[in-house]
Amino acid sequence: MSTQDPPRPHQPFSILALLRARCPACHQGKVTEGLIGIRPKCATCEYNFYPESGFYLGAIAVGFLLTAALTIPPMIALKLMNVEIEILLGFPLVEFLFLGTFLTFYSKILWLHLEYKMSRSLESLDRVMDRESNPSAGTPNSP
Repeated sequence: MSTQDPPRPHQPFSILALLRARCPACHQGKVTEGLIGIRPKCATCEYNFYPESGFYLGAIAVGFLLTAALTIPPMIALKLMNVEIEILLGFPLVEFLFLGTFLTFYSKILWLHLEYKMSRSLESLDRVMDRESNPSAGTPNSP
């Protein structure tokens, strides 16, 4: 968490918030802008949806690889059924256009939710480590 991010309330991981493309921090604000764009930050809690440059590159790669993996079995089945070459060439294009867009979109949302969950876990760990290294810092009566 950078020094610019406001403190945010803890929200447990929610599949519904993920499927509805809502903010991982507050589960209220929309992550998307337009059809497939990602907003810079949450309109409700101002959580930053771009924590670093190139943040979504990993999610795009995952979406692409999932789409490729899901294209191979139907292509083998089509080849075994001896379908026409036009269908064999057109099928992956159509599948990548529709399935690829869907999977890449949701892999970005999942990537954002996982980053939030991991950063919250690391923040909790940092607080525990700070308390263990300096036990008197957490007591209200310390000088």
